[in-house]
Amino acid sequence: MIEKRLSEIVIRTPNMQKMLAFYRDVIELEPAMELDAMHFLRISENFKGHTPSLGLFELDEISDVDDTTFDGHDARRSPIHHIAFTVDLDDYYAEFDRIAALGYKLRTMTHSSTQSRSFYLHDPDGNTVEFVCHDTSIPTTDRLTRRS
Repeated sequence: MIEKRLSEIVIRTPNMQKMLAFYRDVIELEPAMELDAMHFLRISENFKGHTPSLGLFELDEISDVDDTTFDGHDARRSPIHHIAFTVDLDDYYAEFDRIAALGYKLRTMTHSSTQSRSFYLHDPDGNTVEFVCHDTSIPTTDRLTRRS
């Protein structure tokens, strides 16, 4: 199998300015490129000449893949369950505290099957955003243990 990484994920939004502010100021992604109704925010360092990024497109932006526009938005009916960002365990609690101090209600979960812990919040369009870290202090089982 060849090495690959997720290169980008693109979200169409009716709330461009709110979404840009959320991903820039709350999630702390760095703006990378702006092209008319499309904005890209850097997730991590360059890989093989491409910067992994989150793209935000205006709803009426025409797709360069199939020349279609998008005419609806309902995060509850989206096939995307959530977007996850991995952080180091040493940064996890500070990031939790920083985002909670901004007034966001955070939900937490411990994943015993993967020895990881997560917290979740929603972006302005209602998409679920997860921060996850690996934590070897969590006993391994084949079930999830929920916490709030």
